[in-house]
Amino acid sequence: GQETFIMNVFRNIDRDKICFNFLCSTQGEGEFDQEIRNLGGSLYVLPPVKRQRGVLKYIEQIHAISGWLKENRNVFDVVHVHTYHSLSAWVHLEACRRAKVSKVIIHSHNTSGPHQMIHRLLREVCKLYRYDKFACSHDAAIWMFGKHATKAGHVHMFYNGIDVSAFRYDEGIARAYKEELQLFGRPVVGHIGRFGYQKNHKFLIEVFKEYLKHEPTAILLLVGKGELEEDIRRLVKEYSMEDSVRFLGSRNDIPQLLNAMDAFVFPSHFEGLSVVLVEAQCNGISIIANENIGKETIISDAMHLLKLESGAKAWANQLSRIIGKRTKSIKTDDFLIANITKEIAARYLTFFRGK
Repeated sequence: GQETFIMNVFRNIDRDKICFNFLCSTQGEGEFDQEIRNLGGSLYVLPPVKRQRGVLKYIEQIHAISGWLKENRNVFDVVHVHTYHSLSAWVHLEACRRAKVSKVIIHSHNTSGPHQMIHRLLREVCKLYRYDKFACSHDAAIWMFGKHATKAGHVHMFYNGIDVSAFRYDEGIARAYKEELQLFGRPVVGHIGRFGYQKNHKFLIEVFKEYLKHEPTAILLLVGKGELEEDIRRLVKEYSMEDSVRFLGSRNDIPQLLNAMDAFVFPSHFEGLSVVLVEAQCNGISIIANENIGKETIISDAMHLLKLESGAKAWANQLSRIIGKRTKSIKTDDFLIANITKEIAARYLTFFRGK
């Protein structure tokens, strides 16, 4: 989600005026690395921290980030931090303070997260620093910056925009992909997301297990990678569902895959403003999602909301009612990436007024 949004902005921004360079904390080639280089951006990788847990891990991170910022002052003007937790925000704010970097943006991309007591404590600590506040939604702003800052208008709201035209339903593409993936005659349920706690794949598998009682020939497409993928593979094997669940890994053909799906199930524990839910709605596909998603995310009548507490059986029953239905009633004006990119670029340029 965050990476997709950042790349959507980078593809559409006026790169004669603004360029993105990326400071990463993970080793190895990333999904978008070559495209970033092709667009004129540069990639820098921090050395891995020695400690993997505890307070000293974050002290190491602060030291590494501040050291890099001091040594590479010529390759950036503004530090834009994309995050969902105040711990990460504080680490970067303190690193910037030590490196004497004054132009800093903290961009909130979620509405909840783990270790909530730590988050609330460090949210107060972050108020001691000076920085610009961005958020993908009203609820994400409150989560990261608090109700007062949000209500007072101190947070700049930028929805997670997309190239709307790329996600419109195309029957020809749907047929081609169903043929390629050998899906004809089978109801196709889809999910796109990283295999981590947030996306709640375990519940998704429970829902699909129940749905197979309605439609034994159905198939579930799982797009993405992550640290919990092997756990989910084991669960699928435990339920003897290997012939009904396909793990597709990371893909660069998301618009085409959405065309091949007949329904989309998204039971995340929490979300900011989900890019993939906007993409799926632009495709017109029927969706079941956790009711805690931000209201800004709902742009069509294809969205059906349920509580996780309703249970897998209730989700499966709803899935059986909506699968195969598509809508053309979609409100996309607020999510046009060209407009959102212009708004973000304008905010960047305010850092340099008077120079």
